[in-house]
Parts: sequence; C-alpha cells; structure tokens
Amino acid sequence: MSNNIEIKARVTDSKALLEAVLRISDSGPEHLTQRDIFYRCPFGRLKLRSINDSQYEIIYYIRSNQFGPKNSTYFRKPVRKPWLAHRLLKLFGGVKGVVEKQRTVYFIERTRIHLDSVSHLGEFLELEVVMSPHERKEQGMEVAEWLKDALGIEDNHLIEKSYLELLGKEKSALTMP
Repeated sequence: MSNNIEIKARVTDSKALLEAVLRISDSGPEHLTQRDIFYRCPFGRLKLRSINDSQYEIIYYIRSNQFGPKNSTYFRKPVRKPWLAHRLLKLFGGVKGVVEKQRTVYFIERTRIHLDSVSHLGEFLELEVVMSPHERKEQGMEVAEWLKDALGIEDNHLIEKSYLELLGKEKSALTMP
C-alpha cells in the first residue's frame, strides 16, 4: 500500500489561493470531474471513483480524522467494468453515500494540490504529499506544513472530516452506468 500526507481546508478566497498555487506549482492544471461512491467497510474507507466518466478505479484507504497534516495509507486499482464493481461492492457492504466534485490538480514536486468544488459543500483545498516507501512520515508532514504556510492556509480553515462526512447524509441505493 502507498502512503501520503494530507491536508484539507475550506477555501475562503479562491482567487488569492489560485494566485498562490500558480506562483509555486511546477505543472498543471488538470481538470477532472469526479464522482465517488462510498461503500460500507468494516475497517478503513472504500470507494469507486469515476473520473471524467471515462476512467474508473477502486480506492481503499485508511486515514484518521484530524485537523492538519494526517497520514493516509491507500490502495488504488483501475477498473474496466465499473458497473460490475459497483454491483459487487454494493452487495457486500451497501452504499454509504456519494460525493461529486470538480477538481483542478496542480503539482509541486511530489505534492498534488487539489482545488475542489464539491457539490452541496463549496470550495476546498486538498494537499497530498506522496511519500516514498522508506521515507519517515515526519518528512512528509514538514512538506505539508510548509505548503500550507506558503499557500496562506489558516489553521482555522483546516477540516478533519471527509467530504462525505461533511455532507452528513447517506444514500442506500444508486445506479451506476
């Protein structure tokens, strides 16, 4: 499984944030439309992601809810038959909920910067510092903190929960193309 260090925050001034991202980013933007269907899972979090209605992947991850930088251990697997994956995952655990978002991705060295517009929630920033297998988590935490400061993210804008938890609702039955 892979690891990254994440920070998630509410965006209060999207223009100023974009200017800061453009000043320090190496590449981007990539524009993505994502739909995440979350499934009940006894340990960790499990979702089927649609990317631009043309790519699909199953993502399993373990991440605690906490403010500021947090470790996320994850596994991603591309899926060629998303309708079948959805039916199986729904059968085994049931659907927990859905998150839909427009995501613009920039890169700063090994860090992915996500500017997310989440349906029914608003604007968010997500930083993902990708860790090498033998790297200490503290090193990734330092990079995340530096980027948080460089982008002007205030501590009181940090959020601990996932988008699904922020939505505060679950859906029990969905269809998948």
